[in-house]
Amino acid sequence: MKRLFTFALALMTAFGLSAQGIYQFADPSFEQYTGNDTEPGNGWNSFNSATGGMAGMGKGSSPKPSSVSPGANGTGRAVKIYSKSILGKKANGNLTTGMINMGSMTPADASNHNYTKRDDATHSLRFAGRPDAVTFYAKFKSGGSPNGRGQFILHGDVDFRDPEVSDQASYRIGKASALVNASSDWVKYEAKFSYDQAQGNVQYLLATFTTNPTPGGSAGDELIVDEIYFIYYHALTALSYNGKSLNPSESGGSFDLSAEEYSESKLSYTVKGAGATVEKSFNKSTGVLTLTVKGSYYASNANSKTVYTLQFAKSENPDPDPNPEPDPDPNPGTEVKPLGAPVSTLTELKNSVTYALYNPAYTAYAKYAPAYSTSYVWTAGMKGDDTSHALASQTYAEPFDPAAKSDAWMVVTFNGKYYIYNMEAKKFLTTPDPNSTTAGREITFSSTPVGMTAVELSNSSFALTAGGGDYNYMCAAPQLTNSPLSIWDTQDAGSAWQFMVNPNVEADLSVLALIDASIKPDVDVNVEPQGGIITNLDEIRDDKTYTIYNPTFKAYAIYDEVYASSVSYVWAAEMIGDAGHPLYTQNYSKPLDTTAEGSSWMIVPFDGKFYFYNVGADKFLSVPEYNGETKPVTLTESVTSLFIEDMGAGNFAITQHGGTKEYLCAAPQNYIAPLSIWEKTDAGAAWQLRENPNVAAQSDILERIYPTAIQGVQTEAVRKGVYTISGVYLGAKATNLPAGVYIIDGKKVLVK
Repeated sequence: MKRLFTFALALMTAFGLSAQGIYQFADPSFEQYTGNDTEPGNGWNSFNSATGGMAGMGKGSSPKPSSVSPGANGTGRAVKIYSKSILGKKANGNLTTGMINMGSMTPADASNHNYTKRDDATHSLRFAGRPDAVTFYAKFKSGGSPNGRGQFILHGDVDFRDPEVSDQASYRIGKASALVNASSDWVKYEAKFSYDQAQGNVQYLLATFTTNPTPGGSAGDELIVDEIYFIYYHALTALSYNGKSLNPSESGGSFDLSAEEYSESKLSYTVKGAGATVEKSFNKSTGVLTLTVKGSYYASNANSKTVYTLQFAKSENPDPDPNPEPDPDPNPGTEVKPLGAPVSTLTELKNSVTYALYNPAYTAYAKYAPAYSTSYVWTAGMKGDDTSHALASQTYAEPFDPAAKSDAWMVVTFNGKYYIYNMEAKKFLTTPDPNSTTAGREITFSSTPVGMTAVELSNSSFALTAGGGDYNYMCAAPQLTNSPLSIWDTQDAGSAWQFMVNPNVEADLSVLALIDASIKPDVDVNVEPQGGIITNLDEIRDDKTYTIYNPTFKAYAIYDEVYASSVSYVWAAEMIGDAGHPLYTQNYSKPLDTTAEGSSWMIVPFDGKFYFYNVGADKFLSVPEYNGETKPVTLTESVTSLFIEDMGAGNFAITQHGGTKEYLCAAPQNYIAPLSIWEKTDAGAAWQLRENPNVAAQSDILERIYPTAIQGVQTEAVRKGVYTISGVYLGAKATNLPAGVYIIDGKKVLVK
């Protein structure tokens, strides 16, 4: 049972980070204030953790933020900062996602600043989105300052400072700022982002709230802030066909152009959204053109989109559609499962599964698209940027289909090389010789196996090349007209690729022999299917293990030492969301591995209660109490008993304390962990228990649950002749009990 865990990973997931960062703050409403009136935590810092030559002297006297209530919505909490005089100097209230540097007693000195401290996960904030605006609620009481201020700076891979310095100007990606006027009532503010450059592969957010934009400007100011959210537009502000405006609404809509024949060259539109992209799909048979505008937030929130449909004339004899509508699903109950999280190391790659090959900088999935080329590797979902990488063709941006073989790849590791095989093309990925003058620089397929070199980059990303030259790495290139993938160096954001397990497409193990006959499948051929669901609590046995499954959100409760934001949080596998509970992170939806100890639970009944022991974590399930807000479900080393309530039809509610809102509940929308507490009437609180024959129970765990029978108890039981072994009455003749678990006087005890 492994115990490996990194603090950086823990912090990343706690703040809702993807591999590239957050899209929204982990605690935008300051409801989970963790700083004991020194700092809010959850990504926000103040003077208590400051550095610099004056930090030792100034920390204790500097104005500390505090948690106040009620918040902007009339309930909950908010955060307050204030300014005061210290030894004749005025110190502004200061709250930042970075680190405060206290370098001088003179407030305006340049050595006093906030900065992103990249080597400290608690004082730097990776950011994935390209927002259009940020909103927050605030109240401001002036003690001399005309305004408070909120400022949000997106920047590249540097320890960026606020106030800004000229030698870092080239690293600033975008900025939003709002002045807060004096008001005793809550006021909603919106700050628009202006952008200086395209988003790179590494982006940070340095956010700061202050009581006065002027350093040391005044004392006695108070600024209270709540509900900070980033806004991502996804709409069309203009749409026309053949020169005629259609006046689109930002909420989407349909347009009747049934008298017109569709021609892409006559279509024109303007997108609203700094990072928004448009996916076009035209069905010749029906004459319907669909434009789907996706916001920059779409990767984390599937609701961040707007759809427009245009009805054109139907074609009586349409040409074969290069992108036909799929046939009706012969198994309509079969759902498309989400992709797994990116593998973090090359050693995680398995030849027994398939992967999506994804570039996050341009949201591009590598695929086979025979409608456009049978030799070049194509993309799905690609977007460009507003500088030198504008999208050259909408065919690069057509939707990614996780259920399609064309979008799925096997990755076979052999002799230090990586053979990347497309499931539909039945060919291998390769990169061209950068010095060749007889072939293009496009990424192509090879009918014969090609061993690629994979160079590990940051953020679970890898650079791929067949030749190894400085400029021979596969690179997403939205601006190219012949194909969307070319070669360039490893420093380009388009060269960073991720591998995500695709549970929807099976691997073809016969591919292994194409590479070398000695390659064995990375799969346990003895994996057995799960057993049926438990329908009666009397069926539970302490010599078996089980999976714990919520059928509403398809979620298995597991222990995962990689993605858990703390080694104490219970995680999920295969979880999906719905309209009211959008999946917060794909880390909740990795495929279930029934051979993994972390997926397996012993459920030990004793004295009317049940003990849920996770074999991989070597810990017990603990369901917290409700004290006005929901909390994550955790694992604890303490032997913890739970109650199971039979809800019928093989469903059970699980609680430790029995309060109305204290039941184990699947929560796809939760930004800290996927399992929390709520009412047992919630669909997420109905759990099924299934026997897992692939992981053995740990008999020694019973010693931690059942009380040990002392000799006196044994003697009395023997004298009375009232003990049983496995339910069989032995009578009064036996004088010694062999080691084992017994029912003595109606209770289980362990005899050593």
